[in-house]
Amino acid sequence: MRTYEELLNLATAAAALLLSGLAFAMLQLSGGPLTFAAFGVLATLSVTAAVVSQYLRLQQPCNTLGWRGFLMLSLLKLLGVTWARYSVWDLKRAYKSGSAMRAKQQQTLMQLVEQSRETIFGRDHGFAEVRGIEDFRARVPVRNYNELDKYNQLAYRGEPDVYFKGRPDCLFKTSGTTGKNKTFSVIRPIAERSLMSIFMLVYYTRELLASRHGRQYKLKRLFVVRNLPKDRQNEFGVPIAPLTKYFHTPVDIYTTPVEAFKKIHDADTGFYVHSVFALWHEQIGEVNVFFPTNLISLVRCVSSNWDSVLSDIENGKLSAEKLKDVDKELLSLLNQYLSPKPERAAQLRSLFGDGKDLSGFFEKAWPNVPFVMLARSGSFESPYRFLKKYLGNVPTFCPFIISTEGLFGINLNLETDDRPETYHPFLSGSFVEFIPIDADGNDLGSRCWRTS
Repeated sequence: MRTYEELLNLATAAAALLLSGLAFAMLQLSGGPLTFAAFGVLATLSVTAAVVSQYLRLQQPCNTLGWRGFLMLSLLKLLGVTWARYSVWDLKRAYKSGSAMRAKQQQTLMQLVEQSRETIFGRDHGFAEVRGIEDFRARVPVRNYNELDKYNQLAYRGEPDVYFKGRPDCLFKTSGTTGKNKTFSVIRPIAERSLMSIFMLVYYTRELLASRHGRQYKLKRLFVVRNLPKDRQNEFGVPIAPLTKYFHTPVDIYTTPVEAFKKIHDADTGFYVHSVFALWHEQIGEVNVFFPTNLISLVRCVSSNWDSVLSDIENGKLSAEKLKDVDKELLSLLNQYLSPKPERAAQLRSLFGDGKDLSGFFEKAWPNVPFVMLARSGSFESPYRFLKKYLGNVPTFCPFIISTEGLFGINLNLETDDRPETYHPFLSGSFVEFIPIDADGNDLGSRCWRTS
């Protein structure tokens, strides 16, 4: 089987051959403007195909990727250096003045209002008459989650046209950071558009971070440490899921096979499977975890199951004893993704001995990993500091401030040391207002939108 690098070289050669044929044909044939225009278009496409093929070849694509995974990562790579770069440039242009930021926010607000004019919430609040920020403020008072109970209950029951047109496709469940878990209804097309914008901006920050630290973000499988919950519905048949489920693509681009994410929901079992598959790969594209506590659990899983993990890598087969609660058919399917790697197992044993001391684990196990993406501030600062022993010198960063309610800020400063991360407001995703409060949390005035 040919490698992706060989196939990309063949694509380049084919494009060059086509270009040569076009040049020869133009010299031999006589034609009008349309003929030469057609030749010009074909020549441009040939050159573009050759350049893109060689650009992707230099990204050293992982040969364990299926063709869909290769195409997806290639597309993300190309969009990351084009569309996402433009999006960041557009945001930075708006950051130059408070008036520009306000104008961008008004544009975002009016897009959201337009989507919701004919909904229950939109009609109750006169969205048909909203022409700008001041109109919106006059009609929509600031309320907390409980004060929106009328609408939340309708959405929870799956009623159509509550906040958005159509029935909710899912209820996002919060993690309960500020108290009791809450749910927010979402319409799939809106969620997918928003998440794609977020994903592309984050992809660009990854590229930027890697280049700043002399590291290269290659077309390798991503090590994502995430255990997805079982699919479930409320009593009205509306699916309920955490936001992270929508961040997960069904395309095979992760070190862990897609089937494991879909069917393994026990945390201990999931961490074990993640450990074996990630360490089986000598190179990975990134470590993506967000919650540092998950990474701590994974490190502990590796250490406590060290001999078994190395045995699985050496034999190219997951331990049936360790995964006795996993369906045999699923276990057989997962084993198809592995092959014996005694050299890799020996390498890991030479690096970490008996697995009791995993200092510098991520840097030593994958020397070329460009970064680890995880939250480092607020309530996550303590677990992050605990993890530093295992991260070695691998850069870490958190690309955004996000919650189930929406994306609020994007990290364009990309500090990777222990200085507090600073974020730019994400102007095109949500409309955000700030309410001044005192030290006790009491309101000090009316809503405002300020920049400083």
